[in-house]
Amino acid sequence: MRNTFKKIMTAVLAVALLLGVLAVPPQDAQAAEITVVKSIKMKPGETFLLIGDQDGVDVSLDKNGRCSSSNPKVATVKLKKDPSFCCATIAAKKPGKAVITTTVKGKAFKTKVTVVAEKVSMTKKAKVKVGETVKISLQNNKKKARWKITKGKKLIKITKKSKTSATIKGLKKGTAKVQAVVGKKKYNCTVTVSVAKKKPTASSKPQAAKTPVPTSTPSEGTPATSVPTTTPSGGTPATSVPTSTPSAEGTPATSVPTSTPSGDVPVPTLSPDVPGLRTIVYDGTNGDEIYDADEPIAVTVKDGVTSIEEYAFCECSSLMSITIPDSVTEIGVSAFNGCSSLTSITIPDSVTEIGWAAFEGCSSLTSITIPESVTSIWRSVFNGCSSLTSITIPDSVTEIWGSAFQGCSSLTSITIPESVTYIVDSAFDGCSSLTSITWKGTDYNSVDSFETAFGGFTDI
Repeated sequence: MRNTFKKIMTAVLAVALLLGVLAVPPQDAQAAEITVVKSIKMKPGETFLLIGDQDGVDVSLDKNGRCSSSNPKVATVKLKKDPSFCCATIAAKKPGKAVITTTVKGKAFKTKVTVVAEKVSMTKKAKVKVGETVKISLQNNKKKARWKITKGKKLIKITKKSKTSATIKGLKKGTAKVQAVVGKKKYNCTVTVSVAKKKPTASSKPQAAKTPVPTSTPSEGTPATSVPTTTPSGGTPATSVPTSTPSAEGTPATSVPTSTPSGDVPVPTLSPDVPGLRTIVYDGTNGDEIYDADEPIAVTVKDGVTSIEEYAFCECSSLMSITIPDSVTEIGVSAFNGCSSLTSITIPDSVTEIGWAAFEGCSSLTSITIPESVTSIWRSVFNGCSSLTSITIPDSVTEIWGSAFQGCSSLTSITIPESVTYIVDSAFDGCSSLTSITWKGTDYNSVDSFETAFGGFTDI
């Protein structure tokens, strides 16, 4: 009897347990609908916000769980918690691979992160005068570089070299080539050496003969002085006609030249913004014409051009002014790098991308306004703009990268919009005069105090 009772109770318990298991879905089934991105590709310095997704709706990561990286040297991850939501931020550090593990509603998810190296590029063209030097940049290079002159060894000399740049001195007029070898890859730059023009002295200027012309009215009865009014051509003498009118006044006449040369004399197009400058229209293909100009010039980008290409005006020291139409949407990497005479530029609202080092070394640039269409201030964009005193950053900008304003020694104040959530720690290096940084309505008197309030800059 007792054995029978035990068997019945065992059967009842087994049925109850079975019903309970069927009634409650397993944990894996509950979490099966939740997904987290499985793999991503990033560049060093980039960040990625990692959250869960369930039927197209973002879901919070597990506030009681943890997140970790299999290789913190390649990518790190931080869990950010607030009263209503929890997410993880992945930060790419250096090229390589890492696996990020996060927890969503009790289940661990893995995300494969591949950090790819930044593309190495070098200045394609450079100009230097005999006896002077010019710097050639090798952007984003982390490895050892071997520099050599492949053409014109008697024209130039390499005086300094490093992983990221080489200093070239002009020795003799001509065209030379410099090469940087990084591993198995080769990067080339064409260097044009010119001779500095000597300014004419006062004694060497030819003295033109002056023709007497009356500027006042001779007294009554005094014959008028004649002046040439026709244009002399070749060796034909000018015709003299009287130009004054007799008057009762008796003031002596003064000499004023009124004749002008004739013939097919080329008249340069002058810039309306900077009087006296020759204007060249850039159509996207004639960069060499602008680069080779010896006299100060103004450039007007032709309407319809959509992109100012990489290195388009790099090291163009003659460029003083440029006009960009609304058709342009992109300013390429190092487009104006080293344009040391460029004093002003207006970037239209149509521009959405300003490439790395676009205005690096524009030492005469005094002010600039970034359009509302730009979201990122990339690496070294205004590096070395030592005369920059004013810059306007719109609310559309969310990140400021390393060396963005490095060496802007004349910049005294700047306003960082609340939209900016990411700043790399070298962004304001060398801004020795920067004593006013406004952020979220508060003014900070140093970069250090602002960094503390901001919550720290990203170290890359």
